[in-house]
Amino acid sequence: MMMMKGEFVKKVVTMLFLLIAIFISGCDIAGPDEGSNLNLMPLSENNSWKYDGYEYVENVGLDYKETITMSLGPPEYFNYNGQTLRGYPVSNENSYILKNDDGIFEYVYDS
Repeated sequence: MMMMKGEFVKKVVTMLFLLIAIFISGCDIAGPDEGSNLNLMPLSENNSWKYDGYEYVENVGLDYKETITMSLGPPEYFNYNGQTLRGYPVSNENSYILKNDDGIFEYVYDS
């Protein structure tokens, strides 16, 4: 028995509404709960992280070089390109992590 054109359209429209309802129910328009901790990066004083360093060796592939542990010290003022800036010094480097007015973190390397 062949489906009539009207029945086919009804089924397609019904499926479309179901898909839209599923999509909308999965979306959250509210922001994060108040009091939730949104500090997703280890960019706070005394936090540390490790980097495993590798180098590519021809005919061998990746070869382990070293593990570097870095940490952030307390904020301090420093001169960079003629400007006085405030940032967290990164251990083992002559660099700083800055947080600008928009809340975006910047990495500054002072060679």
